[in-house]
Order: sequence, then structure tokens, then C-alpha cells
Amino acid sequence: MGEIIDRSLSQIKISIYRARNKLKKLVKENISTLCY
Repeated sequence: MGEIIDRSLSQIKISIYRARNKLKKLVKENISTLCY
């Protein structure tokens, strides 16, 4: 049981990490377009 939970938790962490990176990239692009 614990193994499955650990696996799903790590998957969630990875997806959150990726989502945050995507958001950061989008924000950077938006800021650069606003500045220019």
C-alpha cells in the first residue's frame, strides 16, 4: 500500500513542478512582450 501512495505522490510532485515551470515560462514571455 505505502509503495503505491509514494509513487502517486512523486507523480503529483513532478506534475506540479512541471506546471510551475510552464507558468514561469509563460509569465516571462508575457512580461517580455509587455516591456517591448
